[in-house]
Amino acid sequence: MEKLEQLEQYWQTAHNLWAEWRNRATLAFDFYKGKQWDADVVEKLNRESRPALTLNKIKPIMRIISGWQRQNRQDLQVLPRRGGIRPLAEVFTELMKYFYDVSRADWENSMMFFDGAICGKGWLALDIDYSKDPLNGDLILKRERPMMIYEDPHSQRYDLSDAKFIIRTYWADKEQIEQEFPKAKQDFGLAAVDSKEREPITGVETEGYQPGGEFKEYEKYRYLVKEYYWREYVKQRIVVISII
Repeated sequence: MEKLEQLEQYWQTAHNLWAEWRNRATLAFDFYKGKQWDADVVEKLNRESRPALTLNKIKPIMRIISGWQRQNRQDLQVLPRRGGIRPLAEVFTELMKYFYDVSRADWENSMMFFDGAICGKGWLALDIDYSKDPLNGDLILKRERPMMIYEDPHSQRYDLSDAKFIIRTYWADKEQIEQEFPKAKQDFGLAAVDSKEREPITGVETEGYQPGGEFKEYEKYRYLVKEYYWREYVKQRIVVISII
């Protein structure tokens, strides 16, 4: 329970302190998409039968920047350091290129770059996927949506090497959560889910929802899943025995 409280504290800290940036990032994506009018202004113009004209000069500029990055990708190559073995470095180079091919890494890198160009942040996740190979797994590289990552706001280093935690979030329905976390099946009927951490699935009627109600009510929503990575310091005693 103490650990859960600590993780909840991490979440509240990151969620609150990054709120201002997330508002600015949302506005940046809206401007890129051409959504540059406030909703109340658009409503007023509609009542007056006046057009909400938008001249989106941002989108073509961002596409030029994205195209420049795609046309100037850097090729990967492992070089042997002093005393290294060149044939071994060449093998590592081919392995990396194979991994890039099967992971669509060029596309994932470009999307990460595009996110960063628009809102200032882009994320890549390196993981092992066991869905096709339960024994060894497949190494995968994927772009994460910047709005779904919550890093330690007190971190000062660019590579987050001093961060105490990083929280990856994603939306999942009941079936997906049960597959990934079998023990969570019983939790759907035990407690209410915060309304800010669930959203209705498109096309599913959600009226009459009661927290903690019937199992079928929970099937109408997707839920915010939080995946925590945190740093812990553990005191260990190491005994060194010298044999002369």
